Amino acid sequence: MRIQQLSSDENMNTLIHFRQAVYDALDLARDAFFELGDAVMLSPPERSLPELTLSPIILRKWSSFYETIEDGRPPRIPLLRLLSTPDHIVPNGFK
Repeated sequence: MRIQQLSSDENMNTLIHFRQAVYDALDLARDAFFELGDAVMLSPPERSLPELTLSPIILRKWSSFYETIEDGRPPRIPLLRLLSTPDHIVPNGFK
């Protein structure tokens, strides 16, 4: 089996398509969920939500994240399908 690594452009396109698929699967508060997810991935470990909302990439007030978490109900089944299907994560992956 020969392993072929994707180019940087292909990797970026894969990430863009995956993020778009996750965004499309969300309904309520999708922008806030994405902003919060980006902050979790790009910030040092935080001890609390208020500390996380101090991240420079956060554009909203901390209270809107509490509202998002309280009111937002991400659809589990579509998101689990996206996360468990390798084609969505790495469409043309390593071959």
